[in-house]
Amino acid sequence: MTTVTVTTRAQVLRHTAAFTSAVLSQSELRRRLVATLLRNIPSSDQKHLNLAANTLENAISFSSSSIRSSSLSLAEKLLLPLPEFPVSSFLLSLVNALRNRPTESAASLLRIFHSDNASLARSEIAPALYERLFSLHLFPVFRWFDEQRTQILSSTDDANDYGYSVSEEYSVVLPCTKVLSKMSEEQAAKLRKLEREYEEVLDENCGVFAAYFREVLLNRNGDASISPPSLILNSAAEGGVMENQKEEMMQMDVLENGRESTKRKF
Repeated sequence: MTTVTVTTRAQVLRHTAAFTSAVLSQSELRRRLVATLLRNIPSSDQKHLNLAANTLENAISFSSSSIRSSSLSLAEKLLLPLPEFPVSSFLLSLVNALRNRPTESAASLLRIFHSDNASLARSEIAPALYERLFSLHLFPVFRWFDEQRTQILSSTDDANDYGYSVSEEYSVVLPCTKVLSKMSEEQAAKLRKLEREYEEVLDENCGVFAAYFREVLLNRNGDASISPPSLILNSAAEGGVMENQKEEMMQMDVLENGRESTKRKF
């Protein structure tokens, strides 16, 4: 199944800029997001990343343009050697936003939606960005999950009373505890498995579309649109789809100087 909604470069830049602007204007939000992204990172790397975060905070607080510029350069140098951590991508997106590099800022921010970090990005880091940029493309995935769950619950007499659906915001309402108590053990097991697969499918599609949005960012020809990729409707455990995703992620990358690279930085 494929989607037909095409996202433009201007749309990607607008939504990512709205996110970075909001974060840069709220110090408490920045600290909370950094703390969230630092979870489960080895302590040996946390010290280095905390230094980069503090350097960025200093840059934001300085009124002198020369001091701010030097602080941003230092923060960038501290972060570039650690591209594997989502907090690095997050902080680099803020650094680039402050240096008036919207394309590089957006590209860095989209890295946090790679499948390894997609769930965290969707739920805790940038849920509004996820809803505005990703969800429209993922509506068939939400419907697929709804249909699969309907099949699991259809054998129950009270199936019509479960009260779940795809909402207008493209999010699925999960059954409550009372509903779960009405299920057979087999149904509950199938539903738990389906929900795990659903999260995996969302993660994989977020990674695929993050790569698509990054490709769109490189498309400076406003007259030529880039078609979105096909949706993945089965988990990596069932179909080996991750290899296709990795190939898409390696196709191109946006460096700080705006050049293309085939080096995978996700």
